[in-house]
Amino acid sequence: GGPTRPLGSTRPLTRYRLAGNVETINSSARSVQTVESVAQALASAKSGAIILCGNEGAGKTTMMRYVAHAQALAQLRRTEPGGRLPLYADLGWLDEGWPSAGDASGPVADPATVQVALATLVERIGGVSAADARDLAHALVTEPALLLLDELDTLPSEQREQVAASLAAFLGERRRLDAARGATGGDAWSAQVALGSR
Repeated sequence: GGPTRPLGSTRPLTRYRLAGNVETINSSARSVQTVESVAQALASAKSGAIILCGNEGAGKTTMMRYVAHAQALAQLRRTEPGGRLPLYADLGWLDEGWPSAGDASGPVADPATVQVALATLVERIGGVSAADARDLAHALVTEPALLLLDELDTLPSEQREQVAASLAAFLGERRRLDAARGATGGDAWSAQVALGSR
């Protein structure tokens, strides 16, 4: 498994399975399940995706940054191939919002928009050229990766719906590839996504 750390907060962080649209995500907020670690939540999520929810100051961002840092250190220490490439990014860094799939009205389940959004986010982190950002984004969507995308709630509702549709399509595509190689779910999935939201 990945790095684990008890979620220490007076206000518990929670998990929800990523659904195809924000309405389903929002309605799932009524069935709260507290978990002991992000790694535990991701390993038990059949979809490979979770949403960390909590009040402002509950520790969502701190936990997501910790997990990204711990996963990066684990990758640097690996002596054999494997593991997941982590990326922590704040969705608020997308000045122009989540990329859309052409001129479609409403959310479109286009996994290609995930790579475009990741390239933009990587470039915003700083110190990375546009070409290197595109290369890293390509690696994040084709190789084993852990995407930690924070501040979902800061996006307008139509953008949240587009993020959910795009990530669901991306994860669905990755699951088909994983199943073809014999993966059965949970920690075996090559791509995992954690979204942070209030």
